[in-house]
Amino acid sequence: SDIGMALAIQYAKNGFNLLLAARNNHELESFASKIRSETGKSVTLFELDILDYSSHYEFYHNLPVKPIGAISSVGYLGDQQKAKIDFTEAKKIIDTNFSGIVNLFNIISNDFKKRRNGFLVGISSVAGDRGKKTNLIYSSAKAAFTAYLAGIRIDLTSFNVHVMTVKPGYVDTKMIRHLNT
Repeated sequence: SDIGMALAIQYAKNGFNLLLAARNNHELESFASKIRSETGKSVTLFELDILDYSSHYEFYHNLPVKPIGAISSVGYLGDQQKAKIDFTEAKKIIDTNFSGIVNLFNIISNDFKKRRNGFLVGISSVAGDRGKKTNLIYSSAKAAFTAYLAGIRIDLTSFNVHVMTVKPGYVDTKMIRHLNT
């Protein structure tokens, strides 16, 4: 996502090495090369399918170094009209925007609890604050994700693990340009 890419650039500019994951990391290679050349920071790419729950544990535990934090910018609006009549599409929207991220964040948060340190950032959506007939499946999934983040925030506070929910509305192109400068 644009927000995820802007955050990656900002973290690298602030001296952090990056571990970036996507369904198809080949698409990220030119982006990673740009970050490496502009910042001199290490950027390692990994393939991760948020819908393949059985791969999440192995993915996280096989990372060459455990991160100090994790940011999810996963999102899938999907075909809302199709989702109303075809549960396969509805399930894909729900699983992408909620179930898959929850599974991965649970795995990561258990490690952070043991280390008593870390942060999780979940990029949700203002769509979860108000149901609309035009995106009711998407907004429901984002509402559930926002509620999950609120609960896990309370659970992790005593372990020095910070949880932040980001709910962008419409992407502010001025903000994205500012982050990229």
